[in-house]
Amino acid sequence: MDYLRGLCVQMRTGRFSHWLLLPLLAFLSACGSDTPTPPTDATPTRPVRVSGSVMSATGVPTGGITIDLTAAGSAMRTTQTDATGAWAFDSVTRGTYTIRPTRTSMTFTPAQRDVTVDTSDVGAITFEATVTAPAANRPDMVPTPAGEFVMGTGADVPKMDLIPVRLTKPLWVATTETTQEQYERVIGNNPSIRKVVNGPVTGVIWQDMARYCNKLSELEGFEPVYTVITDTRIEWDQSRNGYRLPTSAEWEFVARAGDTNAIPGITSRNPTRLSPEQLRPLDAIAWYLHNSASPPDYKNPVGPMPVGLKQPNAWGLYDVLGNVVEAVYGVRPSSKSEMLVDPVGTNVDYGEILVRGGGAYNATHQISLRPTSYAPVPETSHIVGFRIVRNRQ
Repeated sequence: MDYLRGLCVQMRTGRFSHWLLLPLLAFLSACGSDTPTPPTDATPTRPVRVSGSVMSATGVPTGGITIDLTAAGSAMRTTQTDATGAWAFDSVTRGTYTIRPTRTSMTFTPAQRDVTVDTSDVGAITFEATVTAPAANRPDMVPTPAGEFVMGTGADVPKMDLIPVRLTKPLWVATTETTQEQYERVIGNNPSIRKVVNGPVTGVIWQDMARYCNKLSELEGFEPVYTVITDTRIEWDQSRNGYRLPTSAEWEFVARAGDTNAIPGITSRNPTRLSPEQLRPLDAIAWYLHNSASPPDYKNPVGPMPVGLKQPNAWGLYDVLGNVVEAVYGVRPSSKSEMLVDPVGTNVDYGEILVRGGGAYNATHQISLRPTSYAPVPETSHIVGFRIVRNRQ
């Protein structure tokens, strides 16, 4: 080491022979340098933040949209927009990236953006979201099992008896309520008062729903299940395999998807006393008065909204709570101590529609998997929609 130090001193003072040059080059690194090592292309001089937002000119909520950040040869990074549509990635390394938003039933303008990251934050990257309606006559269907459960929660207001039920028929269940576009393709008109792209059809009474189910069954080669449809009678042939409305028991079974609370994720017996923080599980899955209208009076809610914008339940069903109340066939079963098997009941008044789940116009305590309520028609048919099912066997 002393020898090397001597050589370094001779180099710096110019007192060395030319024959020493080649060996010195081999040991040059040992002399040290005052020049720092430059960063590589993948090493930022400080953490770089890439951020932006997703907006909608029509007021469609843009929270929960997936944002992907990708670069050639790099693993994809993913985040989601917050309730305002904002998104961000922290600690992004140098390079060129593609940013792409995705969400079912939405298109984005532009579809993607390319950005180059160097040493400064990159912000104000915006996308415009537009809701699109699938070109289909009905929603997608998912399989649900047969099974046993208890109707009611023990916390129902007004108090309702708990009813054990066995359902022996596995079903195909629509992932969303029937949309305005789907209804119009089958029936030929859209009776909804508030026209919403990919929004649930409303303004329909019992007979309208039954006719849609029968016509859809015919279009797909299944047997129509409703054999009589008049102003005072709707008869259902349970041996047929076409599309239909669920019974009250079937609706509650698939809407619960195994959850035993009145509101999934909320164990309180009195949701009207919950704080905004405690109501987040409900906000995540349902459009209802407190997230569809503005405080302090909560008047003029903006619903119904496009279907499928909230989180689905455990079986992949969207909007079973909130948005629009959903019609069911028959009445709630009578209270009995023994288990009921495939209970149906019979409608006796077609001036009312039996509905479940609550809608965008309902307060917190009205959004529930609890038992049924009635909607007079045609006065309230603008808040009533429906979800179709079909027997799997």
